Order: sequence, then structure tokens, then C-alpha cells
Amino acid sequence: MELNIPLNNESRKALYEQVYEYIKDKIKKGDLLRGDKLPSTRSLALNLHLSRQTVTIAYEQLEAEGYIKAKRNSGYFVNEDTSTYNIYKNEINIEIDEYKEEKKNIFMI
Repeated sequence: MELNIPLNNESRKALYEQVYEYIKDKIKKGDLLRGDKLPSTRSLALNLHLSRQTVTIAYEQLEAEGYIKAKRNSGYFVNEDTSTYNIYKNEINIEIDEYKEEKKNIFMI
């Protein structure tokens, strides 16, 4: 599978964020389906003219949020357990945690 991710070097968003958001959106829209194999970090980095570390950071964030799963000696795949419910539940939990952290910081001032 080849991903032609449009990157904007002029953007305020880091390149890894652009890669992360593109793949996340493709999963949420159903363009990438459960079990689909993603390109290796090396091949995607070469294709996009990025460092492998940039792609690795994006993949690690996607994995941490449950969008993709790394399989040892096989690569990265769209998570089989990914459902719209789980994705949005995870996003809501992240937003709640960020809100709590903001609130905590306000009261510490």
C-alpha cells in the first residue's frame, strides 16, 4: 500500500503531525480498513522524503490512540478492534484528561 500524503513544509504543524492526522483521517473515513497493512516506516519515509524517525513518531501516536497495531516482524496494521465507538471514546477521554490538566494548572496559579 502506498500513501501519498500531502505535506506542507510551510505549515505550523510538525511533519509527524501531518502524517499522523492524514492516516487517522483515512481510518476514520473508512479509506483504510481494519486489518489493512500500512507501509513500513522506512518505505513511507523514503516515499515522503522524511526521516524514518518522523514517520515512527506518527505511527507510535496512532498506536497509542488505538488506530493501528504493530505486529512483530510483520509491520503496522489498522487495528482490528478499531470501531468508530472506540475511536471517539478514546478522543473524548484524551480531551477530558487535557481539560482536567488545564483546570488543575489554573488553580495552581
